[in-house]
Amino acid sequence: MTYLKNLSASVSPITKTKRRQTLDARATEATRIVLDILQDICRKLEKVKSRTVPSYISVKNQLTMLLKSLPTRGQISQQEINDIERESQRLYYLAEVCTMESEAGFDEYHSPADKRPYNSVLKKLLQIEKFSESSEEEVKTDLNQLRTLYRMKNVINNERKMIVKVMGFRQGHWYKCPNGHIYAIGDCGRAMQESHCNECGAAIGGSSHRLRNDNTAATEMN
Repeated sequence: MTYLKNLSASVSPITKTKRRQTLDARATEATRIVLDILQDICRKLEKVKSRTVPSYISVKNQLTMLLKSLPTRGQISQQEINDIERESQRLYYLAEVCTMESEAGFDEYHSPADKRPYNSVLKKLLQIEKFSESSEEEVKTDLNQLRTLYRMKNVINNERKMIVKVMGFRQGHWYKCPNGHIYAIGDCGRAMQESHCNECGAAIGGSSHRLRNDNTAATEMN
């Protein structure tokens, strides 16, 4: 907000002291470039759907840094333009990670293997070094893995919703075997007998309304 106020003051035809000011060709061109950059930043931020996920803080910090780097003095060099464009691209990837995190929930219900590509791409995006073309290529590689995982999670989430709807079980009927495979208990939803997991053969269920110690509630199915 402070930057926008400064920019507005720099291009205003009337200064605070009521003196008229005009922009020369160089200042006009610099202002046009800055406005184009701001428009591009706004488009990149359209990807962000949630402000509650952890990676949103990184998006916000990157945006703040970008705004502070934009000049208001009526001139901008080609090197400044190049540097800003590189950092704007970093913002674009951070926004994409933020969106995937909010929709696929990489901070919940996922194994360390699932989180590995997410942690890797975020670590590379948050490096202090300039976001070079080689850095971007590394990020793209990790992002491709993350996108694949994201698509898989969306399919799984959709299937989960369909299963819950078809089965008609309310909260408290879904559990996991020791190896993480999900199963359901009918009637009251409490364990009354033991059985074996259809996926891996591990013991599931329990007795007298008490779940086996090595089984857990599948809260993601509620």
